[in-house]
Amino acid sequence: MSCDSSATHQHRRRWATRHCFRSGRLTWRRAARPHEITYLAFPSVEDAVVIFGEGYAASRLQPLKWLDQKNLVYWGDIDTHGFAILNSVRRSFAGARSMLMDRTSPLAHESHWGAEPNPTREHLELLSPDEASLYTDLAEGVLGRSVRLEQERISYTAIEQATQRFR
Repeated sequence: MSCDSSATHQHRRRWATRHCFRSGRLTWRRAARPHEITYLAFPSVEDAVVIFGEGYAASRLQPLKWLDQKNLVYWGDIDTHGFAILNSVRRSFAGARSMLMDRTSPLAHESHWGAEPNPTREHLELLSPDEASLYTDLAEGVLGRSVRLEQERISYTAIEQATQRFR
């Protein structure tokens, strides 16, 4: 079975998707998504697969050891749980980098902030110093009470610029 997205029969396409994803033999650009807007707006990046893992479901990627050999970039909501998920991804894939999860992003999009319903305060040992600083400020309310910037609220220009750094 081919590992491209050209299979015409729905059952065969689902099988090819699972088979190719598990084996790491992917030839298509986009895979799964939690936020429809983010998925549809994500810029085309050559030789890339965009995997949005539905929040904490990102832990399901752990058995896919071939991802550790790839340029793995995580992008989540900028809130305490987004950083907790990034930390979890790094438990399986130490080389994973974050995208748009820096202090500049929420400050540039302050008018789009929302409130995180149940912030976490767990210790996240695998964040970079800059990520850890922002996480601490979010957890302690330094930027405001329960600040959250969801992925789909970040400007398309910022997303395009960020993806350029990973090409």
